[in-house]
Amino acid sequence: MNMRRNMKILCRMMLSGVLAFLILTCFCFFYFNLPPRCEEQSGATDYRWSEKTFYSRWTEGVSWGSTNNEGYTDSIDHLEGEKVDVLLMGSSHLEGFQVPPEDRLAARVRMKNPEKSIYSIGISGHSFLICCCNLNTALDKYEPSEAVVIETGSVWFSDSELNGAVNGSLNEISAFSNGLIGFLQKNPFLRLLYSQFQGYRKTKSETPFFPQYVREEQSQAKDLPDSELLGMLLRKINGIAQGHQVQLIVIYHPAIGLSADGSVQRKDDPKTVRLFEQICVREGILFCDMGERFLSEYMENHVLPYGFFNTSVGSGHLNRYGLEMMAEELSFLLGEGKV
Repeated sequence: MNMRRNMKILCRMMLSGVLAFLILTCFCFFYFNLPPRCEEQSGATDYRWSEKTFYSRWTEGVSWGSTNNEGYTDSIDHLEGEKVDVLLMGSSHLEGFQVPPEDRLAARVRMKNPEKSIYSIGISGHSFLICCCNLNTALDKYEPSEAVVIETGSVWFSDSELNGAVNGSLNEISAFSNGLIGFLQKNPFLRLLYSQFQGYRKTKSETPFFPQYVREEQSQAKDLPDSELLGMLLRKINGIAQGHQVQLIVIYHPAIGLSADGSVQRKDDPKTVRLFEQICVREGILFCDMGERFLSEYMENHVLPYGFFNTSVGSGHLNRYGLEMMAEELSFLLGEGKV
């Protein structure tokens, strides 16, 4: 009798668990639903999202839509051989899962420059160094006629990172498209659990969720990047751009800090930024530093470039104000004869 009762309880518990899992999966379909990762055969990026796939994310900002025919978050499709004037490369800030499609950098630059064909392949995890490694392949594939823009939240890199980028030996970001992980990532609830676990693990190990930001804070207590290695890298990528007859633009957005008295300040090391800028000028790269624009915009209009209504103030990804500032500065470079 007790055995039968225990089996009934166990069955009810299992049924409750299955129902809870199904309900949470349905909820996460709208709350945290990212497309599955796929291999990017061309090498323009280390991976891409599945093409023409619905996404929705409410954990930081609010955004929903579908990926384009290539698996990127740009609101326009790209067909092979189609004209591209300006190619945008970068990280999750460029990808823009935190803002509506019309607020992303590519869309805003396109709106300000209707005569130009703007295309973005920005995708999560693609830091400046990874974009440098993918630059030649990306230019071979898209053949922009005017400029290639690389977005970055950091200008400080360790010697080993610079060596890896110069030699092309940096580890690629895995798509995890096969096996058990490839299967599990198709469930939005499991994706959310994994994301939360990763955030918890990085917090416990004191590794920032957005390492490109805190790196700038840490760099104030570190030596400057190796100027010779940094020069070799910037010379290499500018040579690639020149070989494709396009202007290379690096647009840099530093972290900012909000003090208790309401003032804001940059969180990066001015010496590191100055060194990076000097080498860019020497090598013929256009360097756009958004730091001062961020500060002046806060002083004049009381808006911050980072943060959302459902996140911490002034931290995380670029919001629509930050992306609008970047679009204006980039459009100035594109429209004032500098490119």
